Amino acid sequence: MRQRFKISVFTLNPKLKFGEEDAYITFSPKYHIGRLMGEAAYLVYSGDNNRYIGVKESEEAKIKTSFWSLL
Repeated sequence: MRQRFKISVFTLNPKLKFGEEDAYITFSPKYHIGRLMGEAAYLVYSGDNNRYIGVKESEEAKIKTSFWSLL
């Protein structure tokens, strides 16, 4: 069996300031947009030295995601 995973994420991070110049509060929310891709394949092996000869069955999955994080 062979498995592969790949994830791509893009993050937007605005910085918000509330208050005067001398005393202010900083708020920095992050918005993440991404995509997760996965692949699994059952491989076929044959022969005396157990050589790979092909893919018996495979499946792919793609998931789009987006979420906020507040730190």
